[in-house]
Amino acid sequence: MIDSVSKALRAKLVGTSAITNVVSTRIYNTHVPQGVSLPYLVFQHVAGGTTNETPTDALDVQFQVKAVSLDPVQAGALEASVRAALHNAALATQDGWGFYDCEHLNPFFLSEDVDRRQVFSAGGTYRIRAHQ
Repeated sequence: MIDSVSKALRAKLVGTSAITNVVSTRIYNTHVPQGVSLPYLVFQHVAGGTTNETPTDALDVQFQVKAVSLDPVQAGALEASVRAALHNAALATQDGWGFYDCEHLNPFFLSEDVDRRQVFSAGGTYRIRAHQ
């Protein structure tokens, strides 16, 4: 179930030229490989699961999507492109899940120390609902 959402989310991000023009295919689920150049996007499941409210299978999950860059302006611009691509967007899947809602919830902007470098992260939490 969560894997279906992850695949649909990554497909939407990879299919958005405003994002791939900046990060190419450096869009990762949960784990960023060591040595990856900046900027990149990383997303992960942070909450939710099966709703157990109806006889059909339904999901109500939250994913965090984060743009990471050495430049705070670039991180913010990437976050804006992600929001434009995902908020109220249709997600597509190949395995029978129907996505009917993707909404932006909680924005954030962070300055972090990664490998003794100051990097900037901008992103948000997205609530995604689906049924099968």
